[in-house]
Amino acid sequence: MPKEKGLNREQITFKCTKETILKIDSYIGQGEYTSRNEVIRDALLYFFENRNRPDYKDQFKEWLLSEEGEDFIKEILRKTRDK
Repeated sequence: MPKEKGLNREQITFKCTKETILKIDSYIGQGEYTSRNEVIRDALLYFFENRNRPDYKDQFKEWLLSEEGEDFIKEILRKTRDK
């Protein structure tokens, strides 16, 4: 992730579990990030960018259980069987 230079930033402090620290450090150890700050900043950015996105997984499950979804699956099975 490219470093942002010249931005006015405010330092904050927060506490997290040892397990979370180990996970953060594992990304640094893999070379994906160079500091804990980078990992946390990227995670927060991802959170804010994706927070209000719809959960398509649950919607897809509901559709599969619907009559339309069931018909779709049956049609796929028919086409597969007929080949």
